[in-house]
Amino acid sequence: METLHSLKSTILLIIAIGSFYSCDFQNNEPEGVTYNLLLNYTDVSGNDLVRNLVELDTPTSHLYKLEIVLPEPCDDWRNESYNIKGGDTASPHVFYHLFNNRYYFTGYFNIPVGGCPATDILTHRVKCPELFGDEAVREIVSYWDVPKKQSTGHQHEAKCYRIEFEGNEITPTPMDKTSSVFIATLIVKR
Repeated sequence: METLHSLKSTILLIIAIGSFYSCDFQNNEPEGVTYNLLLNYTDVSGNDLVRNLVELDTPTSHLYKLEIVLPEPCDDWRNESYNIKGGDTASPHVFYHLFNNRYYFTGYFNIPVGGCPATDILTHRVKCPELFGDEAVREIVSYWDVPKKQSTGHQHEAKCYRIEFEGNEITPTPMDKTSSVFIATLIVKR
C-alpha cells in the first residue's frame, strides 16, 4: 500500500513539474503578429466549392497549396522558408473549417516580430486545380490593421479589412463580434 501511495505521489509531482515547465515555455514564446483568415470559394451560382474538395475524402492540404508572402520582408525574414534567420519556421497552417454550413480554408499565419516592421499586406498564393480548374497560381491580397499595443499574451491579432481577388474587392467580416478570425467568400469564375 505504501508503494502505491509513493507511486501516486511521484506521478503527481511529475505532472506538477511538467505543468510548471509547460506554462513557463508558453510565457516565453516570441512575440508575434497573428493573421487569421478563412476563405470560402464558390462558383458564380453560389455553390460551395470547398465542400466539393472536402467530400473527395483526401487530405485537403495536398490539394490546396498555400504560400503567404510579405511585401517587404526584413533582412532576416525569408519568404521562401517562412522563418527568421536562426529562428523557427512560421509557415501557414492549412486546414478546413465548417462555419454556418459553409466550408472555409484557413489561412492562419503568424509572423514573429523583433527587427521586422509590422506587415499590413499579405499576398496569398494559392494553387488548387480541383478548385480553379487549372494549374495556375492565384493571388489573393489581404490588407490588415496591426495593433500598435500588445494584446493578451505575446501575440498581436491583426484585423483584416479588405481582400483583392481577380480584380474584385471583398470586405471580410469577423466570425463574431469579439473574434479576431475573419471570413470571406471568393467567387471563382471558370
